[in-house]
Amino acid sequence: MNYPPLWLRILLWPLSWIYSGVTRVRRNWYERGFLSSFPLPGIVISIGNIEAGGTGKSPMTLELCRTLLAEGARPVILTRGYKSGLSAKESAVLLGEKVLLQAENTLSFVADEARMQAAALETIPIVLGSDRHNAAKRYLKHFPEPTHWILDDGFQHQRIRRDLDVVLLDAKRPFDNGHCLPAGLLREGKRSLKKADWIIFTRADGQDPKAELIAELNELKVPYSAVNFISGEPHPIKDGQPHWSEIGAWTLALGVAKPDRVESGISRFNLKVKHRVTFADHETFDKKSLALCLETSDALLTTEKDYWREKAYFDRLDKPVYLIPLSISWQKGASFPQILEVLTQNLPKISPDISKT
Repeated sequence: MNYPPLWLRILLWPLSWIYSGVTRVRRNWYERGFLSSFPLPGIVISIGNIEAGGTGKSPMTLELCRTLLAEGARPVILTRGYKSGLSAKESAVLLGEKVLLQAENTLSFVADEARMQAAALETIPIVLGSDRHNAAKRYLKHFPEPTHWILDDGFQHQRIRRDLDVVLLDAKRPFDNGHCLPAGLLREGKRSLKKADWIIFTRADGQDPKAELIAELNELKVPYSAVNFISGEPHPIKDGQPHWSEIGAWTLALGVAKPDRVESGISRFNLKVKHRVTFADHETFDKKSLALCLETSDALLTTEKDYWREKAYFDRLDKPVYLIPLSISWQKGASFPQILEVLTQNLPKISPDISKT
């Protein structure tokens, strides 16, 4: 991670303290009822973090939904749809590659992560809207109630009451540089973790979290698990393309929060990457830069999330396009079936009109 120079971080520290204080007050006001939160019919599970991006919320959301499907549940993903192009009051519903419920005014929108999730989970509706409560209400006017609502990136979204909070931490750098935005990447301080029901360390790579961190979690009485993300063999978006091992020179195009993690994940394939082009998370690719790179390479490699943000562009390319699939390996502690069994055993006793405290 490239941080601003130390002198700039020192100048930003006061802003970080203010930001941290505001987030604590906001959470406290929701807990005390000074700010209104709203229940939804069914069980609400949040998958979130305390860092601005890069902990693997999307693959963990997919994993949770697949677990629920296997148990016969009917989940719905409720997501903000960051940089989707929808206005603040609009919402939409995706199912597979179809728009099941169009936005009120915006006919075309991006929503890379939501489209990726919809394509991967063809039977699970994805509800998008920055006002997730209103988006959920609109969904319920048109479709049956789900058994579960999955709040993607929901730990800070306290306007919707949840039954379970699952929080993801990067095992290698769980609290970034220790500072909240803008001097660091934390959205909230460590003390917010006491509100988590379960913590999952991602990108553990077979290593246990540091002993002092585990001691803190034990003091907070928050159980934890650890997973690793495994990059699979590159696969083409179209039939009839060469096997990835037959490709000579690659252009690697990434628009994710931590591109170095992607590169580390595919290093075992010994790909001959001639051009490496990176963009900010959720950012639209510079087509001219990619075109120049592709002139002297044989194929383009990107992530599934990047593909769904730029699907029409990638589908039109003359050069073969390959995607990097991602799978999850549970390395320590309970996996989702066991986590759900533990955390939901008391839910029938919880009134849907009472927020979690």
